[in-house]
Amino acid sequence: LTKLIIDVIEIKMVSDSIDLFKKILYLGVVRFLGFFSPMIYLGVLIRNYGLSGYGEFAQALAISVIFMQVIDYGFNLHVPKAIAENKNNKKIFQLIIVAKFINVLISSIIITSYYVFTGNNVVTAGIIVVYLFIQVFNISWLLQGRERIKELSYYFALDKIIFIIMILLLTWYKVDASTLLVSLCVSSIFSILYQYYNSYRDEIIDFNLKGIKLYELKELYSSSWGYFYSRMAFSLYSNAGVLILSMLSTSEIVGIYSSVEKIYGAAKSMMGVVTTNLYPYMCRTKNIYIFSRFFCLFTFISIISCLLVSYFSNEILLIIVSNVTDDMSRLLIVFMLCLFFCVPSMLIGYPLLGAFGYANIVNSSTLYTCLLYFILIALSFYFYKIDIFVISIIVLITEIFCFCYRSVFVFKLLRDNYNVQSIS
Repeated sequence: LTKLIIDVIEIKMVSDSIDLFKKILYLGVVRFLGFFSPMIYLGVLIRNYGLSGYGEFAQALAISVIFMQVIDYGFNLHVPKAIAENKNNKKIFQLIIVAKFINVLISSIIITSYYVFTGNNVVTAGIIVVYLFIQVFNISWLLQGRERIKELSYYFALDKIIFIIMILLLTWYKVDASTLLVSLCVSSIFSILYQYYNSYRDEIIDFNLKGIKLYELKELYSSSWGYFYSRMAFSLYSNAGVLILSMLSTSEIVGIYSSVEKIYGAAKSMMGVVTTNLYPYMCRTKNIYIFSRFFCLFTFISIISCLLVSYFSNEILLIIVSNVTDDMSRLLIVFMLCLFFCVPSMLIGYPLLGAFGYANIVNSSTLYTCLLYFILIALSFYFYKIDIFVISIIVLITEIFCFCYRSVFVFKLLRDNYNVQSIS
């Protein structure tokens, strides 16, 4: 009987592993295409607007990404976990819609004020605000919580394809570089409509907001706070380089840094495929055995990929720009070194530590990493200088720190788990 039970458990584990791998493969194909998509539109933008014009677009895009975290407020991490553990939470949809709308109002005031006082194009601020308002209705968190990975994959693919098409169309019409953000709005509208087309029958989707209580909103904000400051810190130190360079350097320098950093960001986005699927799965199963297999597999893949990109750095950059300098090649190699530490750090974050009740450790590690980033930026500014290489080295140092910090608690988790198994 004992042998039969063990055999059944092993079969179930293999079945879970295959099912999880299929889900990752769905999103993996989409994000793999997403990895190459920046090379398509970056090349078009840089050839038509130059590095200086692309630098203006990159600055507006960085602001959009940062304030996207304000709108989400950690809901994309907290809510899928709550839905995975309690699939019939009918009021969560209304609460998130109201909370996101409040966040958009606050963000729009900050963004408009910034653009007015700095003398930048206010039209760009308006486009960013419209984009953020559209994101109020984004329900990717629901698809993730329901583990409907095929629909989530199609959503990402549709969003990316329409974005690229709009970039190409707007470039053909020779619009102002800052106005290119309209492509984000259009792609978001169509991809979100697709979400609702596939989810309108879900029982928790209800736009009747009359029953919302203030204490419920406070509870939602409170429970998502740790995820919010974690994602906000991550977004700040991931996008701050572009904003810092835009204040201290020319738009051309911003364009050089952003064009190379986009490849690094695309690679991290591909790794997000694995964490997106692993996190709700690990919250539900707590299966360390399957996690360890995926950890080894995707860490190995990332190492090989980084080595290949580093070796063919000139050839890859030639797809984006016509003249590749040694500075750009070295910058890309530094960012590939960052991935050596970033990938395992992402894997042991929410999918492992978060699923086992250490979400506060994951959140604090991101916050401390952000603080370290800005401390090093300040020290470099006062005692040395700020340029694209200094910022890239600071990114590398912070990624190493984040990985080491999380690893300490992973060893503690594995030790405690081993001791429990030994006692039982």
